[in-house]
Amino acid sequence: VRIRNVTKTSFKINLQEWRYLDGSHQTEQITYMVLRQGTTYTLPGPDNIKIRAGSSTIAKDEIYMTSCGEGSDKEGYKEQMFGFGVSLTNPIVLTSLTSYENGHSKPLTTRIWDVDSNKFKIAMQLEENKKNVSLTKNETFSWIAIEQGVSEDTIHLPKWSMEVGNAIDSNQTFYDTDEEILSTISFDFNST
Repeated sequence: VRIRNVTKTSFKINLQEWRYLDGSHQTEQITYMVLRQGTTYTLPGPDNIKIRAGSSTIAKDEIYMTSCGEGSDKEGYKEQMFGFGVSLTNPIVLTSLTSYENGHSKPLTTRIWDVDSNKFKIAMQLEENKKNVSLTKNETFSWIAIEQGVSEDTIHLPKWSMEVGNAIDSNQTFYDTDEEILSTISFDFNST
């Protein structure tokens, strides 16, 4: 999913795919979350989960390259802070590119790693068979960092609950890489 033209009241969204996978598609459903950047929210519930959102520029040379069979080569990346003096406990980070500065012909996504309580590393990733393609412009990305735990509001309508956590058991040493589930966020909205 690529997002662009974000304003206070709207945004445009586009489904993109790697060019070598272009084909027919069924109808897709997209879920989104809107938060004011630079604000830390504390959600009600037993764990007092904190959520923080932000946006920043990622440079055209901050590219995450992969080499088939040779591991990964993080050629360039950006270290993104959650904010001055902001610390989150065991956060999960969601990112999305929110610009199209390099056009529609170059599908891009973000890669993140080394998430800790204050920051994370991020890079753009090009299609693997497009390694020799260079980007000519910087892009904008937006991020949401959510602490792991349980949050719920059973007083106001609609009643809702949210659980944020790792889908992989910390004691588990092997998992099927065809199921690339690293983190989960589940929402349960019950209108009564």
